[in-house]
Amino acid sequence: MLLRRDVAMINTVSGDRLRHELELILQEECPERILRRMDELGVLRELHPSLAGDDWLTERFERTRQAQPGSRPQLGLYLSLLIYRLTQEENESLIQRLNIRRQEARIIRDALRLKDSLPALAEPGLSASDIYRSLAGYSPKAIQAVALAADSPTIQQRLTYYLSALRYVKSALDGQALMEMGVPAGPRLGKVLQALHDARLDREVRTKEDEEALVRRWLAEINE
Repeated sequence: MLLRRDVAMINTVSGDRLRHELELILQEECPERILRRMDELGVLRELHPSLAGDDWLTERFERTRQAQPGSRPQLGLYLSLLIYRLTQEENESLIQRLNIRRQEARIIRDALRLKDSLPALAEPGLSASDIYRSLAGYSPKAIQAVALAADSPTIQQRLTYYLSALRYVKSALDGQALMEMGVPAGPRLGKVLQALHDARLDREVRTKEDEEALVRRWLAEINE
């Protein structure tokens, strides 16, 4: 295990082996305790100088388990919290060093990209569709990790709102139905689909009939 290795010898261990040992640690009941000891011994710094097993990490790991009572948090969540205070450049270095698998690499990359865009998500007066468009391109696990890591209650609430509700909102009318109503194929169809989805998210329409009435109104305005 990493904790028992001679710090001076860690650089001689393959990335795959180091990643495997880190994954085993993250499967422990309270991995933050081992990570804190690794920090004290200088082991974490050998993996990457910016990694820390401190009070901040302990609090976030505990928060993660409290959010998922009865189940062990997934690897991607713990990894995202472990690397959360790294820069994107530092994270890429760690991904290469540990040969992190594609699935987990995507989650932790998304977490850091999202972290860098959080100021926009804290803006007052954001609509549900604004929140959706800000988050739709990110891995749900990355969004969950950032919600656990963030200090702002507003940001936490908006991230959780997306995860629990907004990402599941769908329009009743699809492209075929819109064309049958007279919306021409092409760029305009895509814009109408987007606007219809926004209207659903913002609760301007609630039923299929509401959507049809809105589309007919748009078509009437276009044809005036």
